[in-house]
Amino acid sequence: MNFVHALHTLLALTLIGCSSTHMLQPSAPIDYHADASVTADLDVGSKIQGEAQSTQILWFITLGPNKFADGVNFTANGTDPISQVFRFDPFFAVKSAAAYDAVSQANADVIVGPRYIIEIDDYFIFSKTKATVNGYKGTIKKFNNSFHFDPSKLVR
Repeated sequence: MNFVHALHTLLALTLIGCSSTHMLQPSAPIDYHADASVTADLDVGSKIQGEAQSTQILWFITLGPNKFADGVNFTANGTDPISQVFRFDPFFAVKSAAAYDAVSQANADVIVGPRYIIEIDDYFIFSKTKATVNGYKGTIKKFNNSFHFDPSKLVR
């Protein structure tokens, strides 16, 4: 009897199967053009100042601040490839720390019109670098988003 049940089960499994269907519908990519820009309303306040100092011993040991302003650009037009790619500016860290000091003390978002003064005391075995930044307190009031989408430029 067990042999008959096993034969019926084997016969049922061979007659019943699974199938799947896949239908491919080719499509063309949609090419579109959208313009977006962000501007900020900036409130310019009073003068602010920040300072930072670092000491370099034997040209490779640096002692100094541990808080820095990120994204600070020290060039006039923002496109100096040397300082952007290689960070070749030897005073980059101390200037960034001075910017952090000024922004954090004044509770500002940005420094408007920053001017950096760098003082170096070099004693051959070690050197001291002091950076002072002066500028105006900048506080962002709101962001203005401009987004334009032209549906007539869709390619079909």
